[in-house]
Amino acid sequence: MKTLRKQVSEALVSRGFERDRRAHRKRVDADFWLCVDTGVIGPIADIAPFVGFRSDAVEDARADLMGLPRDPWVASAIGNVGYVLGGEYKHWLGGTAPALVVDTIFKGLDALEPFMSLPTVDGVFAHRWAFASPGAPYVLVVAALLNGDAGLVQRRLADAEARLCAQQDEVCEQFQEFKARVLERLADRR
Repeated sequence: MKTLRKQVSEALVSRGFERDRRAHRKRVDADFWLCVDTGVIGPIADIAPFVGFRSDAVEDARADLMGLPRDPWVASAIGNVGYVLGGEYKHWLGGTAPALVVDTIFKGLDALEPFMSLPTVDGVFAHRWAFASPGAPYVLVVAALLNGDAGLVQRRLADAEARLCAQQDEVCEQFQEFKARVLERLADRR
């Protein structure tokens, strides 16, 4: 018998999503992808889907600026579908009709559509579920950089530094290297 996660995954693939283990993505335009993670919440046959989007421009630039390899499966913003829809954390146990889960996933993806352009991508981080992500400070800086707003880049860097460098550790060190690369890019543009 197929698990609910497997049934939902198969339904997503039948609707044009690519799959890599529990990650699913579907191309929207030349830059953006819809993203769905059909991950588990525990050892039982359940599903707690996360929905989001990926900007290739943002994620490729972020990887370069962080000195990391590019990963085409990294989402720019992603959250539990319940949070994205403005409610509580959502999960379903085995035995639930897969269509109910898939319909909820698509409602969550539809809610993200206004943020799926380079000028609007940072707007998703007004939502607490997105802002809480460890990658949020980086995406906010990179989006401002790609949008050519040097003043906003500086403000986003200061905000990110306050968040990521509250203590001197490897997280802060990684951010400082990222910041130096961003400032170099800003200087090159002048």
